[in-house]
Amino acid sequence: MTTAEQLYRLQQRDQRLDALRKRQRDIQAAMNEPTSVLDVRAAAATAQQSLAGLQSDLRHAELERQTLDEKIQSEEKRLYSGRINNSKEIMSLEQEIASLKRRRTRLDDQMLETMFALEEAQKTQTAAATKLTTIERRWHTHLANLHEQLTAVEAEIAELEVETEVLRETLGASDLAIYDELRRKKGGRAVAHIVSGRCEGCQVALPMLDISRARQPALAFCSQCGRVLLAG
Repeated sequence: MTTAEQLYRLQQRDQRLDALRKRQRDIQAAMNEPTSVLDVRAAAATAQQSLAGLQSDLRHAELERQTLDEKIQSEEKRLYSGRINNSKEIMSLEQEIASLKRRRTRLDDQMLETMFALEEAQKTQTAAATKLTTIERRWHTHLANLHEQLTAVEAEIAELEVETEVLRETLGASDLAIYDELRRKKGGRAVAHIVSGRCEGCQVALPMLDISRARQPALAFCSQCGRVLLAG
């Protein structure tokens, strides 16, 4: 096997490695949670926070109403106990009781509004949680598939890396230096076949001298693009 043929075999594996490493990066990038999942999760969290806030408001209102009820009962008990004879004190107590009852009425209205809002918030939260469960289930299924793909890709990369290392050990340092430099400059393609008298790399018709040199054991290069030529 000529040096050009060995380099071509190495190039085939390097090109496959390039494609696999790109696929590896693409899969790893795809494994980040997409905006669609993050947006649904944020919406579910917002819905839950709104629901919790209304539930807290209603609990506080219920405690306040209980306190008002106890205060009204206490003041009415004092009023009708017969122990207060001062008319001004009686009038003041009646006004206080009336004020407490007005507060209780306003509070009842607020509680009713809160309960209506709570009912709607519960519906919103339930819908958001259901949507989140569905989209997370789909995402986890997709993620498991990506993990499988990544495992397969990384296994093939590991296998090819061993093969390329073995091939490189059979080549001389100067030939490898030429190959690596050409791969860097020529988009990963250092070796080109001669097809119908043309360089497969640059598609330029080759002079007979280049074709003749490519048939010899020593490396021959395309006079146009500089790639290593592979005859046959």
